[in-house]
Amino acid sequence: MAAFTKKGEEQERAAKEARENLKILESGLEGKRFFGGETIGFVDIAAGWIGCWAQMTGEIIGIMLIDAETMPCVPALMAAFTKKGEEQERAAKEARENLKILESGLEGKRFFGGETIGFVDIAAGWIGCSAQMTAEIIGIKLIDVETMPLLDSWFQDFLGIPLIKECMPPQDKLLEYIKELHKKIVTTAST
Repeated sequence: MAAFTKKGEEQERAAKEARENLKILESGLEGKRFFGGETIGFVDIAAGWIGCWAQMTGEIIGIMLIDAETMPCVPALMAAFTKKGEEQERAAKEARENLKILESGLEGKRFFGGETIGFVDIAAGWIGCSAQMTAEIIGIKLIDVETMPLLDSWFQDFLGIPLIKECMPPQDKLLEYIKELHKKIVTTAST
């Protein structure tokens, strides 16, 4: 967060520290499928949002922590949330096209891994939540039952898993937090 609130040299130091922290986090995956080894654990769930915020940092303040080649869907999702007018509409359209590609991985399956939750489900779990918050805050639906029934159903099933429910913050508090964050982002981007 310091990379958002600082300027000049302080901002550069904060970005450098963030990159170093990402390297430490990445080293925790060395030789393992998940942070916990062969099974998904708390760190896997807790760290799922990092790519999203890293991309947003790059777009708003010009400091890239993770590049778009690494995470191609994230830029459009974040632009839909942070831009206005025609730029926002273009970004929302691109985000929906990317989400359609993601949805194609669900054909004939409840989860990306089949009938049980797998790595892609954990890694992509934040997307449904982000899309839900985007709809609430800016009124643009990225995922809905009419246009993306498989992805919509997957997200509902994903949130219905007891472990996921247990790890999710209360939706009302999360929504209020994201609303405030959105205000700050839009204000920062317009100055």
